[in-house]
Amino acid sequence: MEETMYRRFQRVLTAVMLTAVAGVGSTLVASPASAHPVSWGWSDNHTLCTQSWCVRNGNVVRMWQAILWVDGFDNGQGTGFIDGGYGTNTHNQTFQYQYTYIGDNQSDGEVGPITWGFAQRFCDDWISGSYTYYVYCGQPSGTRTMQMRENRSTGEWSFVNPRTGAWTGSSH
Repeated sequence: MEETMYRRFQRVLTAVMLTAVAGVGSTLVASPASAHPVSWGWSDNHTLCTQSWCVRNGNVVRMWQAILWVDGFDNGQGTGFIDGGYGTNTHNQTFQYQYTYIGDNQSDGEVGPITWGFAQRFCDDWISGSYTYYVYCGQPSGTRTMQMRENRSTGEWSFVNPRTGAWTGSSH
């Protein structure tokens, strides 16, 4: 137990240090004027799925794919999995994530309020300036992490894309 807490502390400390080093010089990738960014609470995020009524492309999909990547649900593709398209591969990996961690009765391959809310449980957060920062540490014994932040004034989200290492807006 102590070792697990110690490893989690190390990951959070590393993320805080990365934020301090990169925070001043990093830039948020601007979203096009017609984009719809993710805003406010986790459970308020857009539903992601392969159907036409869902969000199927964009940075919010990349953000979810990065969460899957942290937990090892990347189908062996590494950061190449984070492509911004909610296709069959992302659907199948989401289904496996849900089946493994949330339960069979919640496994539909869609990322809705329950799945977003569940993922939030594996974050550490802190407030710094105008942002609430989150480090997604993944399931117990995970070795990867991902940073996200929410603008406390606008509610808009951004994340450090593990594929590029850059802060990325959450628009679609």
